[in-house]
Amino acid sequence: MALKIWENIERPSEVGVYWRLLALSGPLENKCIYFQNRIVLGRGKNCDVILNDIKCSREHAELVPSSKNKLNFTDLNSQNGILLNKAKIIQGEVKENDSIIIGQTIFKVNLIHVTDNFDQVQQTIDLEKSQNANKSTDKRKMIIYLSVFLLVVLFLFTDEEESKSSSSNKENEKNNSTNTSPARSNNDNSANIKESPESKEVKKKLSELFQKGLREYREGNYFRAIGEFNFALMIDPNDPLTNFYLKKSTTALDKEIERNFFKAQRDFESLHYSSAINSYCSIVRYLYLYPKDERYLRAKEHLNKIEEKLGKEKDEIKCNQE
Repeated sequence: MALKIWENIERPSEVGVYWRLLALSGPLENKCIYFQNRIVLGRGKNCDVILNDIKCSREHAELVPSSKNKLNFTDLNSQNGILLNKAKIIQGEVKENDSIIIGQTIFKVNLIHVTDNFDQVQQTIDLEKSQNANKSTDKRKMIIYLSVFLLVVLFLFTDEEESKSSSSNKENEKNNSTNTSPARSNNDNSANIKESPESKEVKKKLSELFQKGLREYREGNYFRAIGEFNFALMIDPNDPLTNFYLKKSTTALDKEIERNFFKAQRDFESLHYSSAINSYCSIVRYLYLYPKDERYLRAKEHLNKIEEKLGKEKDEIKCNQE
């Protein structure tokens, strides 16, 4: 029986420990699955997670949670295999924040703890806030009184101090200007460089995902590059470099599709129908998840024309055979 597919990133209502698969691309893009027991992923109707993807086998992979909050992963003799963090594996252990690639789908893996004490914790926080607010009121009054007193004292001695300090400041500016400026700039820079551990960790994860996407882009795996860049943008949607290369990957994928159209048309006119079929099928596989795309429909139309030339029945040519 297929598991429930969550449209948004929500937590289950029942208390417990869940594994979550968040789809960053493919037919389940932006959806997630929660599970606590063994699940099977694949294209077959009897799978727990059904992936409507021509690159998936009927029973592609299984995930089995263990008693120690670990997740075991096995390839069920699939044709196209599975990538765990870019490495093709048959069996292994999945960890928090790992990525699994099955066909055109990229899953991010997380371990989620659902508790029922959220309301109690929130009430405790609100109570502490109210108590701290009452205490801070008395402190504020005392600070105001002291501030007024200090202002009066400072006002009385301002004239005398200004006359003394003006002459000394002028001399200091002449003698120490060359020494103090670099020190200030260094201090300012060191202050700007300091970052919280959380910020460093986020930047590190963003950099890892960006580098993965960049590697896929340079190798010509534009579809997977788009998935990695979308994954990175979930961490920082405004990252300019990631957005830039996401657009470049999308543009490169569009150009690859157009290149296949050009090659297919040339082969068709030269009566090289077999080569034309391969090019048109490449386009169909690229756009399989977008059957209403004009380019997908155009490729299917050309395949039907080739079928007529070869005396085949309509839709006899299959681009999605395992």
